[in-house]
Amino acid sequence: MFKKILFFITVVLLVSHHSYGQFCKRDFFVQGCHYPIKNKNEIFEKVDSFLYSMSTQDSACTQFLFADDLNKWNMPFQEINNYIQSTDVIKPTIVGIMDFNPNEYIVKIKLNYFPDSVTESLLGIYNIVAVYNPITNTYKFKDYRTYFMNNNLDSLRLGNILYYKSNLLKLNKKECKAFDNFNNHIANIFQTPIKNITYFSFKNSQELMNFLGWDIVFNMFYAPTGGFARFGAKGTPFENLIYSGNNSEIYEHELIHLYFNTLLNTDSSSSTNIISEGIPTYFGGSSGLNYLELKQRLVQFLDVNDTATINKHFNKNIQIDKQTNYVYTMGAFIAELYYKKDKLAGLKKLANYTTTNFIENISKDFGVKEDELDNYLRTKIKM
Repeated sequence: MFKKILFFITVVLLVSHHSYGQFCKRDFFVQGCHYPIKNKNEIFEKVDSFLYSMSTQDSACTQFLFADDLNKWNMPFQEINNYIQSTDVIKPTIVGIMDFNPNEYIVKIKLNYFPDSVTESLLGIYNIVAVYNPITNTYKFKDYRTYFMNNNLDSLRLGNILYYKSNLLKLNKKECKAFDNFNNHIANIFQTPIKNITYFSFKNSQELMNFLGWDIVFNMFYAPTGGFARFGAKGTPFENLIYSGNNSEIYEHELIHLYFNTLLNTDSSSSTNIISEGIPTYFGGSSGLNYLELKQRLVQFLDVNDTATINKHFNKNIQIDKQTNYVYTMGAFIAELYYKKDKLAGLKKLANYTTTNFIENISKDFGVKEDELDNYLRTKIKM
C-alpha cells in the first residue's frame, strides 16, 4: 500500500509540472549496445518527454509522430498507451537504446505492475523507434509496427484483402480466396459495401505480440494462438485491420467484428458483450471451432450445470472448456434465433440492446417472463 501511495503522489507531482525532472527511469545497459551512441542521454530525454505527454493525454504529443503512422494506425503506440496512463503501473524504465540505421534508434522500455499491494512484477518490454533529424535537430517517433512491417513483412493483395506475411511463399492462397469470398458473403448479409481488409498473418501469438512492439508481455503466453480486429485511420488501406497469430489466412470471427458497428443505430451506440461476441461467433465461430460445434458443447454443459443462468451470467466470463465460452456461445444461439426469425432486422434489433435492458428486452421478444428466460433458452437450444 505504501508503494501505491508513494506512486500516486509521484504521478500527481509529475502531472503538475513537467519540469519535474524525469517521467521515465533510466536503467539502460551502457555495454549492451552494438554501436556507440554519442547522444544516448539526449535520446533518453526526448523519449521521456514523449511518454510523459502520452501519459497526460496531451494532444500535443502528436507533434512527435510521423503523419504516416497516424494514417496507418489511427492510434500509434496504443499497445503501451493504456499502461502508462494507469496508476497501477510504475514509471517506464528505459533499459536499452540501439541504432539500426543512421539517426534511427530502437528504444526498449520496461514496464512493471503491482498485482497486489506488495508484489512488483514485470508487465513487459516494449519497443519504440526514435528518429533524429540532423537538419532540424529534432526527434520523432515511429510505432514499432511501422518499423517491423517495413523491415520484415511482404504484402500481397488478393481480392479485397491485403495480406502481410514474413514469407509470401508460405501464404495459403486457397485460404485467402476462401476468406475473400467469406468477406463478400458477410457484406451481403449485413447489406453494406464490402470492406477492404488489411490482414497481418503470423505463426503464433508470440510472433504477433513481437510485431505489436513487445519483446515480452505476459498475455503473450495466455494461448499459443489468437488475434483480434481493430479500426485504423478511416479512408486508408489500414482502416480495417485483422491481426492473426493463428498461422492462417482466414479469421472469420474477427472479420465480423469489423462489420458489427454497421448494425448499431448510431456511432455512439453501445451493445452488450454477449451480443457483440455472440453475433461474430454465430457467423464465424470461435477458437478454431464453428458455431455448431460450440453449440453442441454448450448443450452438454447446460445438461450438467444449472447454476450458470442467462439472467445472472450474460455478462460474466464462464469458460466451459479451452475453446468454448458460455457468453460467446449463448450469445451466438440467441443471435441464431433472431436471425432465423427476422434476418438483418433481427440482428440490428438485438445488437442495440444494452447491458441494462438486455434481459428485459429479449424476454419480451421471446414472449416469456424474465425469470422464465433461462428455462426457455435451455429448452429451445435442444430442439
